[in-house]
Amino acid sequence: MILSDRDILKRVKDKSLKIEPFDRKMLQPSTIDFHLESKISVFDNWQTGMIDLAKKQDVSRVIDIGKKGSFIIHISRLPIKLYAGMRIGQLAFIMMSSPVANPYGSIKLGSKYQNQKGPTASKIWKDFRK
Repeated sequence: MILSDRDILKRVKDKSLKIEPFDRKMLQPSTIDFHLESKISVFDNWQTGMIDLAKKQDVSRVIDIGKKGSFIIHISRLPIKLYAGMRIGQLAFIMMSSPVANPYGSIKLGSKYQNQKGPTASKIWKDFRK
């Protein structure tokens, strides 16, 4: 089930969902708009013909249940002009049928991005060093 604007707002108010910064103008019928911060990092893989996940390179990622900190998106391989504060996407919140057994950040998962601050390059290459 995807949360509606009413459900998102209810969860923000009762603090079961934390969105910072939150502005009611961000609220859409079933999503929240997100905007570009003033902190931007450009990762130098645009010249790479192939991304080898065993090597330290920038790759896209998703937001995991329980993740705390910033999240990184890969917008495009084409040149694009970005401005701090511009709306660049939307997030939908999907209700799970039951609690997860191993939330993001648990020791068992070895989560690499928990509590990150600001733009961070991919760390998936660390999976190949185990």
